Amino acid sequence: MVVSTWIAHAIVFLLASPHSDQNNGFTYIACYKPALTLCSLQSDNERSKRKNRDPRQTLADLTLPVTEHGLHIVGRLDRDSEGLLLLTDDGQFTASVLSENCHKEYWALVNRGPPSAESMEEMRRGNLNIRGAITKPPLAVNILEEKKRASLALPPPVPGMDRGTTWLEVHLNEGKNRQVRKITGCTGHKTVRLCRVAIGSFRLQDHEDLLQPGTWKYIGRENVQSVAV
Repeated sequence: MVVSTWIAHAIVFLLASPHSDQNNGFTYIACYKPALTLCSLQSDNERSKRKNRDPRQTLADLTLPVTEHGLHIVGRLDRDSEGLLLLTDDGQFTASVLSENCHKEYWALVNRGPPSAESMEEMRRGNLNIRGAITKPPLAVNILEEKKRASLALPPPVPGMDRGTTWLEVHLNEGKNRQVRKITGCTGHKTVRLCRVAIGSFRLQDHEDLLQPGTWKYIGRENVQSVAV
């Protein structure tokens, strides 16, 4: 079993090598993290045994490639959230994405119907205390236009999830713990579904190519430059 696992990893590494060569030796991956998946590159099997519970899905279950320097996650998503996730072994790129110069776009499905004008203004105000840090105002919080939502064919929600709900688009240039959920929740509108659709100018759907939940693809240097702006 150990030998076969090593061989599988070696094959994946060899397949990844051409992409690294084209990007100055670094690897860049775009992934659609499914909901209910832990943002960890480690399996949950051992932890679940210690906790005496069923294993939870992690990114380790998505058969990501093995690189010489090891991939790391660039900007995590909580377990309940889904959408665009970037992975790389390029530390400078990671710092660029996590800086305040890189904006992220989220679509949040909130309950209790369309937020009032007053609620929208409160969401745009920021000034939330998250783990001792005061948040800045979001770059934008708006009702998501139906035409724009239809341009990205997200997987259908769990039956009943979208009853009495409204889609919002939230743009941030910081990423505090569960920040979007807290932005909507401060007005009594709970986020029942959250999807990150863009990091910088790189979008979950690129040229009619929509990543599906649980899938990933290599991205090239031109994509990297569109993110780290």
